[in-house]
Amino acid sequence: MAEQIPQECWLNITQYLTRNEKLRVRELNRWFRDLHDFLYKTTLDFKQSVDSASITRLYRTGEKLYQRKDFSIAKFFYTIAADKGHASSLLNLGQMYAEGEGVEIDDKKAFEHYSNALKNGCYEANYSLGIMYKLGRGVTKDIQKARECFDKAIEQGYYWAHVQLGRMDLNKQGYEREDYRDKAKDGFAHAVAKGCKLGELELAWMYLEHEPVNVQMGLEHFQRAIKADLTEAYVELGFLYRFGLAVPTDVDKAIENYQTAIEKGDGRGCYALGRYFYEKKEYEKARELFEKGEKMGADDCGPQLGWLYLLGLGVPSNPKKAWDKFHKSRGSVNSQICLGLLYEFGVGDLPRDYAQALAHYTLALNRNCLCAQVHISRLYFNGQGVEKDSIKACQLLDEVMALENAFSLYDLGVFFEEGHFIKDLNLAQRFFKRSSDKGCNLALEKLK
Repeated sequence: MAEQIPQECWLNITQYLTRNEKLRVRELNRWFRDLHDFLYKTTLDFKQSVDSASITRLYRTGEKLYQRKDFSIAKFFYTIAADKGHASSLLNLGQMYAEGEGVEIDDKKAFEHYSNALKNGCYEANYSLGIMYKLGRGVTKDIQKARECFDKAIEQGYYWAHVQLGRMDLNKQGYEREDYRDKAKDGFAHAVAKGCKLGELELAWMYLEHEPVNVQMGLEHFQRAIKADLTEAYVELGFLYRFGLAVPTDVDKAIENYQTAIEKGDGRGCYALGRYFYEKKEYEKARELFEKGEKMGADDCGPQLGWLYLLGLGVPSNPKKAWDKFHKSRGSVNSQICLGLLYEFGVGDLPRDYAQALAHYTLALNRNCLCAQVHISRLYFNGQGVEKDSIKACQLLDEVMALENAFSLYDLGVFFEEGHFIKDLNLAQRFFKRSSDKGCNLALEKLK
């Protein structure tokens, strides 16, 4: 049965209403309660009447709705099929809970659905479970179990798992022998051999970021990825030229690669080019590109639009619209960082809530965004939402400084240099210095 409005809430509402308004509210409350009861009974009868021949049709309907981004309705069909043990529906529900698609992010529910999908014969779920164990999402972090899941996924023909194992080998996660680099290389090569084009990009970055560095081999694998028509390769090659990493800085070549990615239908090109114009303070151009990228399905364009609305850059300031953008794209780590900042600093009508800030930063961290530790370290240093612990704050910050990713280090420098929320030029310079040490020429220019 539908629950009635609690008495204390009812009193708070009705004290502001006229007699006629109170009668109308009571009438609407009864109407919604009756509608809820009717829909609940109808849905229950429908679920019980579904036979095995209909389950696949339910799943396919859910798939079509999911592709159209009608997540809430897709969830309805997936749930009915999943209740009957349909493995692919269970897998997709896990994905929705993991990424916050039509539901709030819930890693425990995601893990539960992935586990049930595996029990019902969806061996692809091994890959998803490997990710959860690797990052400690919805379950205690367990590197060995993660490796076991990826191995099983490979046995079942899911060759993307070669890429995950290769990344773990490079970072000495569960494999610490001296030949870890060669083992990672073999894993990426196996992925390529089995048709996983992303392996070419992983090989490119391995040669560019990990000792011994081999720029020629790195660029060669970028070209192979481009020949394989991997549009992401254009975006990342554009990053190389934009930041001057392993190649001379060349803005024209960077823009050319971003535009090629866009022409090939990859919205990440819009994000990259929008970020270029954002840093040049050409906010109108940046907004247009982020809007285009959002329509093309690029995850990080929504948060960037929210950032512009939050700060009133190129658009009128609109914290509510910013919040809507962040919440809609809550599966993106950038959205989680932005939501954390909103709660930490109390923007607009939103009161400061350090516990909520920590929760959002932690969600980003659990999605392998080590940059989130910068913000978590600040909370520990100030004793906000957690017990004050200066030593832990320094440890967390040091871990971020040890990052290998020159782009992430540069972006952190820009964040503290711009000072929209917190200005710290000394910390910005440290990040730029670390980024330049990793070969980023653009960061070196910031130091001059």
